[in-house]
Order: sequence, then structure tokens, then C-alpha cells
Amino acid sequence: KITITSRYGKDITVDRITDPRARSIGSSVQEIYGFGQTWRFTHLFYRQQFLDKKLDVKIGRMPMGDDVDAFGCSFVNLAFCGALAARATGIWFNWPISQYGLRLRWNFSPEWYAQSAVFAFQPKHVEHGNGLKFGESRKSNVYLNEIGYLPKLGEQKLPGTYLLGAYYSSGMARDQLYDDNGDPAILSGEPLRVHSGRHGAWLMLKQQVATHGGSVKRGPSLFLHLSGNDQDTARMDYQIQAGFTDVGLFDARPQDEIGFAVSKMHLNSRYTRRQELQNELRGVSDYDDPLYQPVQTAEYAAELFYGYKPSPWLLLQPGLQYLHQPGGTDEVDDATVLSLKISATF
Repeated sequence: KITITSRYGKDITVDRITDPRARSIGSSVQEIYGFGQTWRFTHLFYRQQFLDKKLDVKIGRMPMGDDVDAFGCSFVNLAFCGALAARATGIWFNWPISQYGLRLRWNFSPEWYAQSAVFAFQPKHVEHGNGLKFGESRKSNVYLNEIGYLPKLGEQKLPGTYLLGAYYSSGMARDQLYDDNGDPAILSGEPLRVHSGRHGAWLMLKQQVATHGGSVKRGPSLFLHLSGNDQDTARMDYQIQAGFTDVGLFDARPQDEIGFAVSKMHLNSRYTRRQELQNELRGVSDYDDPLYQPVQTAEYAAELFYGYKPSPWLLLQPGLQYLHQPGGTDEVDDATVLSLKISATF
């Protein structure tokens, strides 16, 4: 499979919503903007199944979140799109970023599977203008493992997806606050402590709970999705999201979809403390002072959408988003965003 993507435009999250002095926490009210505007190989892989489809193998260039912690992007806000670790670690990349990797999946039964993957961490592929290049140097490896349960519950065979997984990176990573002596590095003047490797885990629960008109293709589904990352090195130590989608609520519109979700993206307290100490060292406390470093703690997001399908190939999806503490900074005004997603699939 070969997929080449090209993105162009501006992100109003940076231009109009968040404080430019605060480092991005990986959120955006436009998920399609992510990772900059350039051409990229998003897919360049070979996939083969063996042993009566029990063993599934993929090798090549692909986004890590395509198969592992795969959540999809029905919503427009990036907080509700794709694998959660991609917004917290700096080593995991979702669509449209691809990395060289190998994924092995064993299907024990139609309901149960286990899979492992290894990806080469190549940060050059993320940079603008490098998306179509080959052979970039490998910095480290990222190892991923996941167990999946895909039941069909009750007499109506309602589908569900239950995922539990973990990752480990073999690369070196700096502590978010402390030096080798256990003191805040910003006060001691010493370099941040270097850790060998970083790790995290995720849990995703999604279950259709009813049908409309007796059709399993129509009905409401509930989901809960969360991830946690190590306290030493991760800038975001956890994220949690919950919500529902409902397909075909109205008999006259069997393919239309309604969705609502809420999310919390929490910054590591070590990272927050480093920002506070930086302001103390500079002797600034006034938010309007150009030297002030906005302190980031957590961002809260909510989104409601209605996906209207006038035909099977066309989607018109208006939505309403609300952000509390955009960019994780409580000094920034809350934001209300109107969105419209248009998708044509031929």
C-alpha cells in the first residue's frame, strides 16, 4: 500500500487560541493540520497473512497508530483522534507521519488477538520537507505490545473493541525537572538527568450498546480511552477521554452520525514546576510581562458534531468545540469553536 499526503493551510489553534509563548502540548481544534504542511509518505508497506489468516504481518513505512491503539478520527479536535501516546511522548507518531517498522499480529480467534511491533525512531521524517525522503538515520527503537478483545455481545451481536497495551523506547530521554543529584536543574545550573528509555501504557474501551430498527449498523456506542506515561521523562503524564457516537438515530437518516466527547490532557507536575521556577528566577509574576513563561497544567476539551451524509460518498459534518485552559494555561481565555468537516470518498 502506498499513500502520499499533502497538507496546506494554517492552524487557528496557534494563530488565535493559545499563547505563542507556551510550548504546544499536541492539541489542535483542526486534527487535519497535525505535523505541519508538507508532502509525506504516509504508507509505504507490504502486508501478508499466513496460517489461515491467524498470522498477520506488516512491514515498511507506516504510522504507529494505524494498528496499535487505533482509535480513528471521527471528531475534528485532535484530542479525540488516534493513539493518545502520540501527543505525549515525542517518539510516537500518528497519521500522516510514517516510520519504518514491523508489526506482527496473531489472531487467536475472531474475538481475541495479540500483536507486537517495533519502529525505528527517525525524527528527521517529522521535519518539514523530509516526508518523501528515505534512509534517515535511526535514533532508537520503539517497542509496542497490545492485547485486543473484539466481542459481539448479546442476541443482537453488538460489536465492541477492548484494547490494553504498553510501549517502551530504547532511546535516552531527559528528566522533566531534576539533575543527577536530584535537584531542580534550572536552579542548580546542571544538565537535566538523562534516563535510559521511556515507557507508557493505554486502555481503550468501546462498545455498541443498542441498535436502531434492529440493524447492528445503526445504534449508539460508548467509549473510554486513556493513556499514562512515565513521570520522569514525559511532558504529558496522562490523557483521558470519554464520549459516545450514535449512527442512524433518525430512521430517515440511517447513515448520519452524532458524536460527543470530553477530554483532559494533563501536563507532568515536574514540567509545570520547571516553568514556575523559571518565572521565579526571572523575577516575573505578571502574565503580560514578555519574559513571563505561561505555566501549563491541563487542557480540557469538549466536542459535539452531527455528520450528515447526503450520499454514501459525501460527509458534511458541522461541529461545536469548547476549550478550557487552551494549551494547558489557565491565564488564556476559554475558546468556543465552530467547525465544518467535508469529506468525499470515491
